[in-house]
Formats: sequence, C-alpha cells, structure tokens
Amino acid sequence: MVNRTLILSTLFICLFSASTGYTGDLRASASRNQIGINESVTLQLTAIGDSDDEPDLSVLEQDFEIAGRSQSSQVTIINGDVSRSKVWTLTLLPRRSGSLTIPAICSGADCSQPSTIKVRKQPPGDQNNARVLLEVEISAHEVMAQAQLIYTVRLLMRQPLAQASLSELKPQGVETSVHQLGDDVRYETQRGSWRYQVVERNYALFPQHSGILQLPPLRLEGLLQGENRSRFNARFDPFGQQGQLIRLRSQPIEISVIAPPPSDTQQPWLPATKFNIEDEWQHTPPTLNVGEPATRSITTTATGLAAAQLPELKLSAPQSFKSYPDQTVRKDIHKRDGIRGSMVQKVALVPTQAGTFTLPAVQLKWWDIDHKKWRTQSTEVITLNVLPARRDVGSIPIPPPQSTTPTVAPVDTSPAPPTTTIEPTAGSKSIWQWLSLLCATGWIITLIIWQRQKRDARRTRQEITPNTVPAAQQNAGTALKEAIRLAKNNEAQPSRAALMRWIHALNHEHKGLTADTFLRDAPEPLKGEIIALNQYLYALNDGDNEKDMKQWDGQPLSEALQCWKPSPNNTKESVLPAFYPPDD
Repeated sequence: MVNRTLILSTLFICLFSASTGYTGDLRASASRNQIGINESVTLQLTAIGDSDDEPDLSVLEQDFEIAGRSQSSQVTIINGDVSRSKVWTLTLLPRRSGSLTIPAICSGADCSQPSTIKVRKQPPGDQNNARVLLEVEISAHEVMAQAQLIYTVRLLMRQPLAQASLSELKPQGVETSVHQLGDDVRYETQRGSWRYQVVERNYALFPQHSGILQLPPLRLEGLLQGENRSRFNARFDPFGQQGQLIRLRSQPIEISVIAPPPSDTQQPWLPATKFNIEDEWQHTPPTLNVGEPATRSITTTATGLAAAQLPELKLSAPQSFKSYPDQTVRKDIHKRDGIRGSMVQKVALVPTQAGTFTLPAVQLKWWDIDHKKWRTQSTEVITLNVLPARRDVGSIPIPPPQSTTPTVAPVDTSPAPPTTTIEPTAGSKSIWQWLSLLCATGWIITLIIWQRQKRDARRTRQEITPNTVPAAQQNAGTALKEAIRLAKNNEAQPSRAALMRWIHALNHEHKGLTADTFLRDAPEPLKGEIIALNQYLYALNDGDNEKDMKQWDGQPLSEALQCWKPSPNNTKESVLPAFYPPDD
C-alpha cells in the first residue's frame, strides 16, 4: 500500500513539472522583409512559458518608430499537456531607407534572433500616382538666431481621407519657439495628370540660439475611403468607417542657425524684414493748455518678429510736464508669410507751465535680414506750445480802488508854452501829504492780506493731499455734503480736498474708482466745473499771476454736485493713475 502511494505521488509530480515547465523560448517574426519608406511592418514577438518579464523594446528606437502595439496571452492543453505563451504585436515605421536590422530583443534571460529588412525610397512613379501625399517646405536652410523661419506642411489627397491625424511638430537640437500661422488653408492643385485637394498649414519658428536645428518627420495616419464601394460593403458599413489604413511620413529637415553679428552698444537683438515707429504727434503736434492732459501714443511694428520680442521704448518728458504711462499693449498678426508684431505705448502728459517745449526723438536699432546690415528707426523731434490755463486767458485784472491808487498823467514831450508858475499854498501841501500817507497805508494793508492768503493756501496744499484723505472714516454722503458746503463758501482749496475725500469714499464703496476715471465719466456740468477748479488752482501755483486772480465762484460747482446721481460708469476700473497726484 505504501509503495503504491509513493509511485502515484512520483507520477503526479512528474506530470505537473512537464505541464508547467518554462522552455525559455522567445521568437521574433516580421510580416515582410522589404517595405517602402512610407510603409509599415508588423513584428510579432512570442514568448513560450510562464515568464512575466516584458521585452526590452528600446533597441528598436534607433532605426524604427513604434506606431502601435498590442499584447495577448494563450493557453493550450493537448492530451493533458498544458502550454502557455504570450504574444506582443508591434507596428514599426522605418526612420530611414536602406538595409535596417531588427536587433535581438530580450525578455528576461532569453533573446530573439536578429533579422534584416530592406527599406526602399519612394520611387518617383509612386509619388506621381500616389493617392495621398505629405509634403513639407521651409523658407530657408540657414537662419539667424531669433529670426523667423517659415515651415509649411501640405497634405494632398485624390480621395477623401477619414479620421486623419497629424503628429505635432517638435524641433530638436536648438530651443525653438513654434507659432501656428492662422487656420488651415484649402485649395486645389495639379500634379502630373492628377488633381489634388490640398490642406496647407504654416508655422513660424524662432530658434533662440545658434546651432543645428533638426525638424523630425511628421507622421500622418488616416483611413482612405474607396471611390466605388459595393452595396454589400455599404450595407455593413453605413457610416463609411471601413477603408484602407495609410501612414505617411514627411522628410526630416536640418537648418543651420547662425549667431548674431557683434554690436558696439548694449542693445536688444531685433532681426526683422521691416521695422517702423509711428508717433501720433509726429506730423500734427497739438497745442496744449496748462493743467489739461493730452495722450501721446507711439506704435512699434516689426515684420518677422513676435510682439513679445519688442523692447519697451523710453519715453521722456520735459521737467515742466507730469507723465502717467499706460499699460503697454502687444499684439501678433498672423499671416501666411509670417508674424507681424506690434506694440502700443501710451502716456498721458499734463503741462504745469506755459511756454514752448521739445520732446526728444525716440530711436531703436534693428537688423535688416534682407540686406544683412544694421538700421536705425526713429521718430521726429516734437515741439509743443503750451498756453496758459483757459480761464486765465479771458481774465481781466480788477483795478484797485481809486482812493488807494494814485493817478499818473501821461508825460507830454512837446515844448511847453510859457506859463505862470504858481506856488502851492500850505493848505494844498497838507492835503497831498495826507493823500500820500493814505495810499501808502492801503498798499501796506493789501500786501499783508496777500501774504497771509498765500501762506494759508500753501499750508492747505501741504496738509490736505489725496494720499492723506481718510476715505474710510466717512461715507460718500457725508463727504458730498461737505464738498457742497465748501463750494458755496467759494473756498477753492478746501473744496478740492473735499472732492477728493468724496471720490475716495466712493472708491471705498466701489473698488477700482479713481479721480481720473471719475473725471472722465462725470456728466456735464459737473465735469466742466471740476476742470475749471483744477485750472484755477494750477494758475494759483504761479506766484506771478496770483495777485491778478479773480475770486473763485463755487456756486456752479455746488449746484452740479447737488444734481449728481451715481451711474454704472462711475465704478469703471481705471487704466491710468490719477492725473493730479500730490506733489513729492
């Protein structure tokens, strides 16, 4: 009994070992040994046994591109014998023509046998008769660093192509910026005796440094629909999903990228075909007024450069101007022949003094690609005439009272006739002495009052500024009432300070409101009265004209404030800083 049990156990162990034993066999077989450059080959790897190791496919990447892969397992039992196998199916696309070797592929300790495949170039006859063509073209085989290079891809079809997909362009060797130029363009063309439908796509490439730029082949995959489909096939394929699977690949391209030429000055490198700088005031400079803002706009455009490559220009202004630059606006215009970058710089200028002033020229140096030389583009020198504030032009000085102003008779230079000299009496001398003393006293009193008003105005300007307004300490309603009260009392500086407190209070309730946007969107007549108040205060800063200024009338401003009502424009976000910030 013991011997029988031992014999059965030994037989079971031998049978199990035979059925599950791993033979360690790995086989590789290719579907064809001769293919075209645009054709694929199927490679099948079969591992027999229970190995869990994955094959190392990296050895294929030198000469082949793995376009697809799949995996399957199989178990077979024949007369009690159990055999297991695992199959990897690979779709390979050759990277070049010639005799290519599929090297030995290893999975664990076992490796397959190498094999050879001949890859032929596409014959000219095949190109002329092909139903689908994939072509690429470049604008130049040599380009300077950061200059524009045009890369064009064309897909030519004699038959409709479904489920088509084109691989992404990935430059190698040199860091390159890639921009697709607009949408795809469709048209028809004639090649030999065949007419093709063409889909064209253009790219603008900007290599960032010198070296060899490599453009790998693009891969196209799709289903080529038959021209004449039978009713039988159409019945089982109502949506037209069946068709011949094609894979095309473009030619690889290499471009030499040249370093920029040496420059004597430290400046940005700007290679372009056209360059221009336009000044809005270049041909028609305006006549400005003290205290009134004016906007200067300068537009820089370059053909063959992206807007991000354009440097900002330094816009200087005379010392008698306050400048407030706006945010720079950049824009790229994409065309089939390349990119045209534009940059718009705006600055608001506020003159604080009347006279004639000069804005210097703005210039920039760039490299002309077509003529291979340096060029300089610049604006013209601008001469601006600044007039006094508008309210000063029509103002008439108020004559002093007759009791305090002596009358001066005009000097007559003609020969005087003989007259009789009359000596003044003692009484007349006394009257003239009293009149002279009275005039002197009046001038002294006027001078004292004028000095005191000037000192109070200066102290008010120093103590009340927009930066020190406690906007959060009072609401808009309280600030508005205070501004109306001060305007009724004809107090110019306090009224302006109250207006700033009111606008800051509005800003506390509606984020993004500034004095500039409020003045721009304010309704009439409130807008005109605020401008008149600013002009009056600007003229007051000129010490020579202060004694000739009229008393400011704040009644129209108080009435305009009483009629003011909030609107959606009052909360619009500002794009410029305030035109009248506090003096530093």
